[in-house]
Amino acid sequence: MTITLITKSKKEVTQVYLRLKDTTHKIDTMCGTGISVVKSEFKDGEIKSVNSKNFSSAILKAEVNQKNKEIDNQNKKLGDFKKDVIFAYNNRNDYDVINSKWLKKVLFDDDNRDRTPNELIKYFDYYISERENEISVASVKKLKNVRNRFSEYISAKNKNILIQQLDNQFRADFKKWFINNEGYHFNTFKKQIKVLVTVCNYATSVTKKALHPDTSKLNTGDSMRTKETDYIALSFKELKQIEQTELKIKELDVTRDWLLICCYTAQRISDFLNYSASDIVVLDDNNKYLDITQAKTGKQVYIPLNDVVLSILEKYNGNFPPLYSTSKALNEQTFNALVKRVGSKCGINEIIESYKKVDNRLKLIKEEKYNFITGHSGRRSFATNYFGIIPTALIIAITAHSSEQNLKFYIKAKPENLAKSFTKKLNEIKDL
Repeated sequence: MTITLITKSKKEVTQVYLRLKDTTHKIDTMCGTGISVVKSEFKDGEIKSVNSKNFSSAILKAEVNQKNKEIDNQNKKLGDFKKDVIFAYNNRNDYDVINSKWLKKVLFDDDNRDRTPNELIKYFDYYISERENEISVASVKKLKNVRNRFSEYISAKNKNILIQQLDNQFRADFKKWFINNEGYHFNTFKKQIKVLVTVCNYATSVTKKALHPDTSKLNTGDSMRTKETDYIALSFKELKQIEQTELKIKELDVTRDWLLICCYTAQRISDFLNYSASDIVVLDDNNKYLDITQAKTGKQVYIPLNDVVLSILEKYNGNFPPLYSTSKALNEQTFNALVKRVGSKCGINEIIESYKKVDNRLKLIKEEKYNFITGHSGRRSFATNYFGIIPTALIIAITAHSSEQNLKFYIKAKPENLAKSFTKKLNEIKDL
């Protein structure tokens, strides 16, 4: 590929044209630069400076110097045009048609045309810096984690990747490296791609980048459906078993109470370990509810408090159980560690096969059920236990899932139990 600056007209004063030629791809096109020159003063793609003779007057010398400054500015502009075209051509999309119209767009589309990074990692950094004051701390952390995974991939491949190169082939290669080489689960791979598409949508809608047609669809299609991971749910029977087991160690007793609370209030660990008595309200039906705003989504939800939760509050004189420390992160870590001991003490020891994080990777393991209980088990248990019994819209009002489809991802109810629930509803209708 070569880029030259030429004149075409036979007239003495003529416009400079930029010519792009690539014999490999059979491209030969040109576009006017808008800069006019005296033909005799233009040579080898450059406007020649004017020489002032020794006997010129001071006024003439000043005029020549001014003229040469103007020539320098024009040559710089022509040089910038060449650099812009070289960059645009080297980073073009596969589907771009390279012609005079394309050249004109590169040169004149906008004097303040997009100067944001095209390198994937640099654009991730740009996106994070632009959005960090608009999104939650947890979202920023997730973005940085995803950014780091792609950075590791780029380092492993020893090549730079532009945001314009994110097509289906890129996704396939990243998937192979991420799952086969690094040992991550498919669902974790899907999450990386989902975040990537969000960043790319910002690139097209806000910074007006022209990306590959595949990019916006990288997270769609049958091949990108979330895989079932069998995260466990605790049944009503198991919850009753946990509730009635005597636990003499105080920290286990406290953890058991938090587990029951999260299983009956359906919130994430980042929310339920922040419950406060001040969050409790009495609505006009004279029942008590939790009025909270979810940390992750920013959604306000009202959560009815059942008899189990109310009895726990009474146990602590109207308050929620004490926390383990003043550190949010340490509280979550401690709960996730102790809740497995609670499950063991309460006899939640059915042998099951499920996924568990080992060295930050999801692994399919066969162990006692209590080994799989985490801070997220409560949310999943609530959705599973009440699905088919309580109308889905009312469950979503408590869990604040974005859609019924997302809610169903949490459901662990057996088909026969759902069928029996349906029959029960039919019988209720008959009695009306």
